[in-house]
Amino acid sequence: MGFNTTCSNDTYFYQSCDMRLFPAFLDTNSNNKTLCGKYQCQQIRNKTEVSLSSFWLQYEDKLCDEENDCNNTNLDEVIDCKGNSRPDQNDFSNKSCDFVNESRKYDDKKACASDIFSKIAVIRDFFECKTLCNKDICCSKLVWSQSNCTNDEDVGTVCEVNGYSTTVSKNMIGLPLVGQCKICDDGIDDEIIYSSLACPIHKHFLCDGQPDCEDESDEKNVICQSRTSKPCKRRVGNAAKREEELNVPLKWLEDGVADCMDGSDERGIDYWPTCGEGKTRRVQAVNETCENVYICLSGQQGFVKPSELCDGIDSCGNEDGVCSASQDKDKLETRAFTFDDGLTKKLSFCVEGIRESLNKSHNLPCTTEHFIFPDHEFYGVDTKTKLILPQHQQDCDHMFGEQYVYTSCNGKCIKSTCPLTIIPRYEVCPGQFPKRVGTLANNEYLAFFTFSRGNTYLNRYFVCKDETKCLDYSQVCDLVKDCKDGSDEANCSNQSNCTTSGLIIPKTSKCDGVFDCRDFSDECNDRCSKQILEGDILKVFSWLIGVLAALANVIILLRHAIGLRSSRNAVVLVNKSLMILISFGDFLIGCYLITISVYESLIYQNDYCQKQIEWITSTGCSLIGVFSTIGSQISLFSMTGLSIVRIYVIWSSKSRNTPSRINITSSITIVGIVLVVILASVATAVIPIMGWFDDFFVNGIKFNDELKIFIGAPNKETVIRILGAYHGRISNKIKIRWETIIEMVQEMFSHDLNYQDYTSVTKKVHFYGNDGVCLFKYFVVRDDPQRVYSWGVLAINFFCFLFISISYLLIYLITSRSSSATGGQNESKRMNSMNRKIAFIITTDFCCWIPFIIVCTLHSFEIVNATPWYGLFSMIILPMNSLINPFLYDNYLIGGIRKKVRDFSNIMTNATSAFSINRNSAHDVSAQAAEIEMQQVQS
Repeated sequence: MGFNTTCSNDTYFYQSCDMRLFPAFLDTNSNNKTLCGKYQCQQIRNKTEVSLSSFWLQYEDKLCDEENDCNNTNLDEVIDCKGNSRPDQNDFSNKSCDFVNESRKYDDKKACASDIFSKIAVIRDFFECKTLCNKDICCSKLVWSQSNCTNDEDVGTVCEVNGYSTTVSKNMIGLPLVGQCKICDDGIDDEIIYSSLACPIHKHFLCDGQPDCEDESDEKNVICQSRTSKPCKRRVGNAAKREEELNVPLKWLEDGVADCMDGSDERGIDYWPTCGEGKTRRVQAVNETCENVYICLSGQQGFVKPSELCDGIDSCGNEDGVCSASQDKDKLETRAFTFDDGLTKKLSFCVEGIRESLNKSHNLPCTTEHFIFPDHEFYGVDTKTKLILPQHQQDCDHMFGEQYVYTSCNGKCIKSTCPLTIIPRYEVCPGQFPKRVGTLANNEYLAFFTFSRGNTYLNRYFVCKDETKCLDYSQVCDLVKDCKDGSDEANCSNQSNCTTSGLIIPKTSKCDGVFDCRDFSDECNDRCSKQILEGDILKVFSWLIGVLAALANVIILLRHAIGLRSSRNAVVLVNKSLMILISFGDFLIGCYLITISVYESLIYQNDYCQKQIEWITSTGCSLIGVFSTIGSQISLFSMTGLSIVRIYVIWSSKSRNTPSRINITSSITIVGIVLVVILASVATAVIPIMGWFDDFFVNGIKFNDELKIFIGAPNKETVIRILGAYHGRISNKIKIRWETIIEMVQEMFSHDLNYQDYTSVTKKVHFYGNDGVCLFKYFVVRDDPQRVYSWGVLAINFFCFLFISISYLLIYLITSRSSSATGGQNESKRMNSMNRKIAFIITTDFCCWIPFIIVCTLHSFEIVNATPWYGLFSMIILPMNSLINPFLYDNYLIGGIRKKVRDFSNIMTNATSAFSINRNSAHDVSAQAAEIEMQQVQS
């Protein structure tokens, strides 16, 4: 809007040269607050000639009539009545406040010194706001020349000056002298910030979509990231000139300065769209989806949005401590031991006691060196920091803060560079260290030092790349970005970055088997990754054993199921029933191996590492584990029962007892035996996944990914440690149920309105999810709550193996004596065959179970860590029994294989014989032909 436009209701429209507006100024019934004054003008003929406005010609009788005729000022009764003359028609646009009286009628020196103008906002001539005064007395009275602008192009903002609304010159926006010479009552013209060291700028130029600084720092400022969803018109800046509405940075709300034209930023939270309720109620930011938030500790105000959790900034309470607890890492030692008023630094590797406890450095001799950065000559400074550090180079991946800076910058690190690159000159880091002392360095530049203790001045500061902030060395390479540009962590070889979140973790935490990154990139990368089956050998054997075991056992299963009705007596019936169970159990093991192989080779392939939490918390993994356990236990219990039956049969035959016929009693007994075996196996497999026993068998909890304080699927110990960091210390002696733990986690977050509750859905890592193979958890340690159950099942299985072995030894002894007493060549062959089979049964069971039991025992007492061997035992050693059993407990497959081998051998023998005959025949024919040819030659 131009200032020559009719706008009678615009409260910010002050100095128009349009005569149609003048009557409106004297409309006492109007609500307008337009400032009325005597120097309103009308431009005529050309720019350099002005005439007295017709206002004074038409309403001159209202001047000095002892009655205020303007709505909001008494200028018509003050100015002329004090004896000040009206301006003539000459142009004073370049001569105002120059302390030279160009006109007898207009004493500009007198005007500049008048006390009247310091009390009220005076409307001046059309040349207002063109130039700034350069005299101290004028600069203290800038209100005269830099308000009530005639031309809208000169306007910088609109504000109240001494209680009256008026325009203010753009010359005042960003004026270096602001603070001494500000005009606006609310100081809006004084809102200058440093978006960067080289760019002081008015706050309203920030986040307006138009870069005003050469480094574009005004558009990259952190406050631009969080702005209101509802826009308003700013009072100053590019957008104000365009009358464009922009979103308001949340930092400006209720900060005591009205940034919006309508003052809406100071009206309170009710004016804006909000999220949350109660203590978490907040103004909704643009593009923000309202969600539940992390609540600060009891007694503290505030909250943290899920997206801002664990970002390295301790926003409230012990947020940083809570996040550190989730990673189960020892607190980083970032400071060196300090002596002699800070002039001596001894690295922990050279401190007696600590040195001996660190395996990596205890053999390294220590030396003394002196350090200052940069290594220049500083006038008046004759002391350097004395360092006691290892004499030889070493791996610095385990050092942080001062430890890393001093070691790397003294060339004592292998493959590590010094992070100090920017010299701490006097002009860097404005606002910090107000009592800094400047001194000449190398006769080239001015450096700054700060007072320490005694008579010591130090310059041990890391300068951020943008030179807006200086840090202590302990804050450098400490895994936390303290500089806005992250330069304090940029040149550090002791760390690694998570791919998605950018979270910084120690380099030593990469590929250590523990998730530190929420995207798992520290454990799932080109250098290291994880698969369900590690290695091609396991994958091949899993497919091979699984397919063969499933085929072999399904054949035996069908054979015995079909012949079940032809059983002659109860002994035969129970024998076939147990064989069916053994085959069924081993068939399940074969199916288990095939299923794992399918998931490994076809479904997950190379993506398993990223999806392993999804897999081990899935129902599919639990079901596979249940069926594999049912299969192995049914097979083992059935073999135990079959051993009993066979001992009974041999003992009965020795006593010449006739096996009983099948009747109701024997049938019920056999059904009971089958049910006991099945129920015992099912119970063994199902108990660990029943909800009643979660506190014993749940290995961890997978929370929603938005809850960033929980990485992966933390176990109970880790979650309790996190809760301890949040609520305060929690005793390790107190046993807390998972149900209580989840409730305590829910208390850490809000539950506002109908927002998605990230704490309501959790996935449990059940008993079978301890590893990607989803097998029964035999590998437990002494403090594992599942150890009693696992050891109990392992003990039962060992007892079954022992019983089977003893049973077949007895069978061997009994049958051997019987064979010796009976005599006969055929009987002897039959017994030798049986004895070989018995020996093979005992040997295979021994090779499968005894090494496994020994390894489980050693792992339980933490003598060895057998976790890497879990795949070997689960995919090859234990399932081997399921492949061998069909050949050991039934002669059908052995007989069939032998027949096929004999048939193949006969075919090969016949083919060889035929080939030999044909070859001999051909030789004879050739000999005869040669003899005939010889005879012909001789004749």
